[in-house]
Amino acid sequence: MSDDEEKEFKHKQRQTKQQLYQFIQRDEFNLIIDCINMSISFILIFVYIYSTYEPKPFQNATWAVFNTILHLLLLSEWIFKLYATKNFQSFIMSSESIIAILSLFPYFIIKISTLKLFIEDDDKINMFANLVCLFRGLEFDRMKKYLDSEVNKQLTSIMITTATLVLCAAGALHFNSLFLETVLHFKFHYFIYFVMTTISTMGYENKFSSAISRVLIIILVLLALTFVPYQTGQLIRHLSSKSYYARLNYKSSQAVPHIVILGTISLNAAENFFKELFHEDHGLAQKHAIILCPQRPDVNLESLIQQPEYSNVIYIQGDPHLDKDLKRCQIEKAKAIIIMCNKQSSDPTAEDSKTILLAIVIKSYLKQHNTTGVKIRFCMQILRQEGKTHYFLSLNKQTKFDQVICIEELKMSLLAKSCLCPGLIAFISNLITSSGNPPNLPQKWLNEYWIGQGFEIYKTLLPNFFRGKSFTQTVLILYKQFQVILFGIEISSPNDYEKNLLNPGDIILPSNPNYRVMGYIICKDKETADEISIYKQSHQDKMNQIKSDGTTRRLLESEETVNIRPRRPTIFQNVKTLFGFSQAEPDQKKGNTGKNENSKNVILHLKNQRGWVKTDMFDPSQDTLIHPKENEKFDQLEEIEENSDDQQKDIAEMQIKEKFQKDTARNWLQLDFNNNKIEKTSHLTNEKVGLKDVTFKTLQDSILAQNHVILCGLVANLINFILPLRSKYLITYPPIVILNDQEPSEKQWAQICYFPEIYFVKGTAMSQRDLIRANIEQAIRVVILSPKEISTAKFEDDSQENDQIVQQQQLTKDQEDLLDAKTIFKYRNIVRLKPHIQIVTEFVSPSNIQFLLFDKDYDLMKQYGYNHTPLFASGQIYFSSVMDGLLCQSFYNPALVQVLYQLLVGNIKENEKTGAMLQYQSKGMSQSKDFTSEDKDISSNLFQIPVPKAFQNKPFQKLFYHLVKMKQIVPLGLYRLAGATDNKVPYICTNPEPNTILTNKDIVLVLAKEMPQSDSINWGGPLEEMIQQQKQAHNIYKKKESTSSSEDNDLIQINDNNDKEVQRAKQYNNETEQVMKKIQNVIEDVSKLEKESLDFQNKMRERQDRILARLRDVFKEELLQFQQKRAEVSQNFTYKSSDD
Repeated sequence: MSDDEEKEFKHKQRQTKQQLYQFIQRDEFNLIIDCINMSISFILIFVYIYSTYEPKPFQNATWAVFNTILHLLLLSEWIFKLYATKNFQSFIMSSESIIAILSLFPYFIIKISTLKLFIEDDDKINMFANLVCLFRGLEFDRMKKYLDSEVNKQLTSIMITTATLVLCAAGALHFNSLFLETVLHFKFHYFIYFVMTTISTMGYENKFSSAISRVLIIILVLLALTFVPYQTGQLIRHLSSKSYYARLNYKSSQAVPHIVILGTISLNAAENFFKELFHEDHGLAQKHAIILCPQRPDVNLESLIQQPEYSNVIYIQGDPHLDKDLKRCQIEKAKAIIIMCNKQSSDPTAEDSKTILLAIVIKSYLKQHNTTGVKIRFCMQILRQEGKTHYFLSLNKQTKFDQVICIEELKMSLLAKSCLCPGLIAFISNLITSSGNPPNLPQKWLNEYWIGQGFEIYKTLLPNFFRGKSFTQTVLILYKQFQVILFGIEISSPNDYEKNLLNPGDIILPSNPNYRVMGYIICKDKETADEISIYKQSHQDKMNQIKSDGTTRRLLESEETVNIRPRRPTIFQNVKTLFGFSQAEPDQKKGNTGKNENSKNVILHLKNQRGWVKTDMFDPSQDTLIHPKENEKFDQLEEIEENSDDQQKDIAEMQIKEKFQKDTARNWLQLDFNNNKIEKTSHLTNEKVGLKDVTFKTLQDSILAQNHVILCGLVANLINFILPLRSKYLITYPPIVILNDQEPSEKQWAQICYFPEIYFVKGTAMSQRDLIRANIEQAIRVVILSPKEISTAKFEDDSQENDQIVQQQQLTKDQEDLLDAKTIFKYRNIVRLKPHIQIVTEFVSPSNIQFLLFDKDYDLMKQYGYNHTPLFASGQIYFSSVMDGLLCQSFYNPALVQVLYQLLVGNIKENEKTGAMLQYQSKGMSQSKDFTSEDKDISSNLFQIPVPKAFQNKPFQKLFYHLVKMKQIVPLGLYRLAGATDNKVPYICTNPEPNTILTNKDIVLVLAKEMPQSDSINWGGPLEEMIQQQKQAHNIYKKKESTSSSEDNDLIQINDNNDKEVQRAKQYNNETEQVMKKIQNVIEDVSKLEKESLDFQNKMRERQDRILARLRDVFKEELLQFQQKRAEVSQNFTYKSSDD
């Protein structure tokens, strides 16, 4: 054999050993081998013990052959592992190898030396060969590998080792008594009893006369004295090293669903989440909440979960990244998985990365262990928008069941929107938080606020009675019958595509039964939502609904998405879903081809503020949907899907996915403001604005800062705060002044550098001088952000264990108070300078609101809680714990998060034609309309309007009927200013009682398609009523004129006076038409004046920008000239000094 052949042979040998080693390391292989090994060991031990009582059945050639084969199987396993091992010495010294050597080698040595390999005799040598098989009792120690708890492993090891020691000692004494003792010939169980009493130190009469027997007893006692204390000490060490929570295991039940809560769980987060989870508004059905955290709970959290109302909360200490700990909480059988984050983290990127990694690990575990096929919903919190994008990019499959709440995006959008709609924070917080019935309250304002606080958002099925009716008709009917407010709908097509619309106006609900229409309503309880779903339905219709939808209760709770047909996503679908583009496949079922060919192309893609969102529209008269041509950039994916095998598909999918990730997963902070998305949805400047150009030392009494918003603090993604204040549906928008002690970073400014009227003043709200420099005297709103970073120094009284808990969990109470202390100082500074300004403040801990309250308000807080104080009811306080309540609500109502995004961010019109067809009611007639760039936007946005003069001192229901019927505007609540009732501070009133009397100090929170004009104060007045009467008279005349001529002749023949009446009616209508034309001309002139005024304002702004630019250029030129002169003077001075 040549050297090359020898090297090749050794290389193949090493490769073979490597493959064998990898093979024997597989869990499936080890499980099979261990089961076979333990089964054979049990057979050998049982046969030996039984043969001591009845030896004859085993003294034949058949059993001898079978016994030898069993030993050969055990020996082959040992040889196989010995050959494949990487470390020969460590394997030989392992317990598994020693047991094999002690139990197998004596057997084969004796059998081969005596030439009785297939013969079983009753001589002492043959019996000794079988006696050593008792050592194989230690092989049952392999079961430890399949146990999760270290305590259980130690207990198993103690029992197996003790049992093996007893059997081996009893076997040795029994063997010795047969051949060495002349008197003692007891059965095997007698020696087991003797060994047990000897080990337990109870003592026993020694009847053994031989020296060997006594030596064996001495050895037994020594082993017992050595083994028992050691194993007991190991068990105690395991018990003491782990807490009670580390040893808990949860056993799930089909009758009681459970959810698993992971992530960073603080006291405030847990309290708010569990309060919402177990609230009676969500039903009285029992449910369990399992908390899985790596560390044991702190004292406050432990006392919380031990309260009687939270008896269904179970805390398990374990690592959620380990399969054994996930199995302990039965996560594969959970109803939902909740992942919380540290909302005060100083490193949001790292926090989001930890959350995403945890979600991926759990999804991977569920993919392997979820055998039921039921999809488990994920409800998780993400701090930053980039984290949300990265999460969806990290998954290769559709995530329709996942509820991802972006904390920063929702929080900043809510704070920004509250600058336009005061009281919005309290309004949204109350809608997503369950509340009980109010007690008897002496304060009228508190009673109204508390009643409104009891309303929540529910998603309910709109029954067949409303099919074919307009949305406004449905709103009026539901308000009249149930006193609920229907503010939006969700229409689902047969192809499982859904579209959410907020107050679409006179759109007609589809009459086709293949489309499901769900309504978003504001009502008090779930029972009312249940009644709406069966409103005016026959018994047969109710039964059909239950059959088609499963159960009404399940549908209304929205615990599962209905009509979701499981499909294996293709490469094309994966990439489409991965990058947010909606894609629909043609119907593959037989018999549907013709329908699809005759259907109209009715898909509508609608962009939101953060990218593409699948929002499909449809024609209600059609049965199915046909989708438009796919984007050209994905054509290559279709070819791959059709022409390549599975392996090539996977490779191609990964290549294209990596390519698209490089192109589209870049940090979205570097926004391309030249693209259509931002340009169409927001007010932008023509050129990029530099930070130095808008940085001012002072803006006091400046024309740039008039009726502006002051933002005290900075966040990573400023664009989330800017977008709602610069949306194009706003005709006018307030300037924004950022007041912070540090300048925005390059990335922060890159997000907002194209937005107009944003200025920066370096300073802090803790200084009154800095607030004056930000021109607070002329500001209309101030937003105070809570700081994120604090000193990392530990308190002296904290133990090391508590320090580790603090590092893992959220801030401690002292640290939260330190953050809120700065916010409190800023708030008080602002109030001293301008007492009546609207302030929106972010707090970390709800209890710290007490430092901003007066004595009477403090008593209210102590008696009813922080959310019933005037400060919170006015919408001035935002708590981070609101997002924990929203996280729980998203478990019960998956569509709630998307509805809130639309309410806060708004619905933006786009300047492109979509070809979407919908039935729309116009002038009392139903017609199909193509929504083009002018009027295709059928969803509404959130605004506030004053109560019209015609409805002041009148009940709320009259205003509600008028706005819905005449203006297609849906009122949601009232913002009642000081003095509206007995209140000294404004407060929000959600869905007021119908008989609530309106005042001139009330502001109505409405959903409207367009921003209401300033003439809304005159709605419902005499002029509007006159115009409406003239329209009705004109319509009556046209109906009379459309009757047949024969009927008119008959009427004239019966009564000649009718001719005069017709002439008078014609004359009256002619005069009415002339008046209407004049009024229309006046309206057109007013609209022209408004447009001209807007143009004039734009021209003034442009002129102001040009003047500022010229001033900057002049200053730069003068500065350059000054620097040149200075350089010349210094140079001349240098020359003179050198001459001297």
